[in-house]
Amino acid sequence: MAFRDSRQFKKALVKYGFKTKRHILFAMDEKKRVRDTCSWEACKSEWFKVVTFIDEHCCLPRRDNKLIKDNPTWKVELIKKAMLKDMLVDVSIAKCKRAKSIVLNAALDAMRGKYKRVYGYREELLRSNTGSIVVVCLNPDFVDRVFERLYVCFDACKKGFLASCRRLIGLDGCWFKGANNGQLLCAIARDANNQMYHASVATKTYDSRYWFIGRLQKDLNINVGGEGWNVCKSHLCQLEEEIHRKDLQNLWWGCAKALCRIFFNLRRARLGQETPDGARDTMNTCPQHWSRAFFKVGSNCDSVDNNLCESFNNSIMEARFYPVISMNEVIRKNVIRRKVIDKWLGTICPNIFKKLKVLQLLCVTRKDLKCKKNKIKVNLDQRICTCRYWQLSRLPCCHAISCIYKVSKALDDFVAPCFSIMNTRRPMDMYCNQS
Repeated sequence: MAFRDSRQFKKALVKYGFKTKRHILFAMDEKKRVRDTCSWEACKSEWFKVVTFIDEHCCLPRRDNKLIKDNPTWKVELIKKAMLKDMLVDVSIAKCKRAKSIVLNAALDAMRGKYKRVYGYREELLRSNTGSIVVVCLNPDFVDRVFERLYVCFDACKKGFLASCRRLIGLDGCWFKGANNGQLLCAIARDANNQMYHASVATKTYDSRYWFIGRLQKDLNINVGGEGWNVCKSHLCQLEEEIHRKDLQNLWWGCAKALCRIFFNLRRARLGQETPDGARDTMNTCPQHWSRAFFKVGSNCDSVDNNLCESFNNSIMEARFYPVISMNEVIRKNVIRRKVIDKWLGTICPNIFKKLKVLQLLCVTRKDLKCKKNKIKVNLDQRICTCRYWQLSRLPCCHAISCIYKVSKALDDFVAPCFSIMNTRRPMDMYCNQS
């Protein structure tokens, strides 16, 4: 047998190892000779030839599969294609499923010992984070000690939320990846810069959302029932059967982002002209939970989605493959990571300042601000506008900005204190003192 370069020779040896279930090591080879004991660095322009071939093994065939173990989410259809391409073997889907199940079950058995260390991990968290709340619950249906759920709320996160964050929390859950079974629940708040702020995290193996919300209400001093709840518009749009076309989704998003009920009824009428069933379903889904026109004033936020929680779930994608303790350690390190705010200039946070710049451009481009028939009223003393954007977000709307510039006043004086840079430094200092 003759080979054109070392890569071709190595590929053939790898296929041989797969076929015979042998572990082949590639050692450093000589200039004119290649051995199958190590990786080689030879000239690609020369031809390689097998001089000595010894097919005598005293070891047992290896049964571990690192390809599936390193990539637990590998779909069986892709496994079948990889076997056909690399090994020229046409295996069935059922055989691929059995092989993947064997590997994942073996990985799950190796992780079962991690749950025995949960109590030791809890004691270490309480020792290193004084004042924090860590709760470990067992499954009452089993006589033996079987882990069911873990709840973590750091004292620095709790104090930072109560001191500077807006009274708004996003709840979401994501499934474990790989051989682990269970779900991770998170409570994410918004800081002064409109970024994610970690409030609490719970790891569970069974359905325990009510238990998580109850613990969250007690730790963050939330009244029973709170001030109401909203539904993420993105998830609600996916559940609607009548809204599939992109133009209809734009009309539906227009209903969600309508600032007052007059605009909501107008955009709902436009949606009714395109799809009457969609307009009827819009009112059946309780718009007071997903439309700005029905939101209560006081949360200082006009968001109609839960993208911060989705971003958090995506940021810990790799950690969701780990066992329970390793996964929580990765999340803890992300929580206590200090943000760079010392280089921020001015009095308003950068993301809020960019948002105000966009509103300032609307003052120049929108024609309704210059129309004499415009009936939108602005009161700078009470800081209200009939469009309700100022009341919802506590940021001056384009109508208010136009009036502020007309009376020659500073825009920063009309922004709520919760968006100031000084308000952002409070939870960051608590993070440093806690860590």
